[in-house]
Amino acid sequence: ENNLPQPIQNVSDLYEALDERIMAGFGGVAEYGVTVRWDKNFLKIIYLTLARRKHFHIYGGVRFGGTLRIEDAWDLGVNHIAIATGAGRPTVVEMKNNLIRGVRKASDFLMALQLTGAAKKSSMASLQIRLPAIVIGGGLTAIDTATELMAYYPLQVEKIRERFKILTHEFGEERVWSMFAAEEKGILEEFLVHAEAIQNERKRAEASGELPNFAQLVRSWGGVSIAYRKNMTDSPAYRLNHEEIIKSLEEGIF
Repeated sequence: ENNLPQPIQNVSDLYEALDERIMAGFGGVAEYGVTVRWDKNFLKIIYLTLARRKHFHIYGGVRFGGTLRIEDAWDLGVNHIAIATGAGRPTVVEMKNNLIRGVRKASDFLMALQLTGAAKKSSMASLQIRLPAIVIGGGLTAIDTATELMAYYPLQVEKIRERFKILTHEFGEERVWSMFAAEEKGILEEFLVHAEAIQNERKRAEASGELPNFAQLVRSWGGVSIAYRKNMTDSPAYRLNHEEIIKSLEEGIF
């Protein structure tokens, strides 16, 4: 078998499906925080562009100030140090019971979604959401969270329906239902009904040669809303990138 490196003629040969790609651990928050609506294949291109350079090296297990002190860096001939501290911590609202069941911090939700690969069909990650969902805030993270919630919900209920079918086939429907408490049964029934509607929409769209319209279904179940204390034109998201807001509204956020 020839394991020698091969030249790359077309950069598109390196691209992977965004919903199936395996994270390479390069790019920091661009990898595990920013959603797949951004083409993360560019991260691989950036990595390869850097890695092919003769004087570019990556060392793991090095803690600045511990393993490597600033004096050590100067002694090694380093003449510039960039401190890349990464994204900030999640914003914790000073409110009683602000982390009760059903409430998550936006950045925590996005990181869990990306790091666990919850949206992948092959993933066993447990990241459960229900509708209606409300995102409090007016920044770009709030916009990302709302759009990802809306995109993730149909995938979540379809995965649950598929696994429910496998379990009932293996153990019988009565035994499977007996594993759940009353509240869990209600949630599962809700998910199964929604998954059936998603499947019917897929079949309708395929028969008519259209793309499925999940946004209408998600909105009929309560949808995803953004709650901001001012007008959206005053929000950080609008000031930084108003197109994000436009696109999120086009996707069905309200």
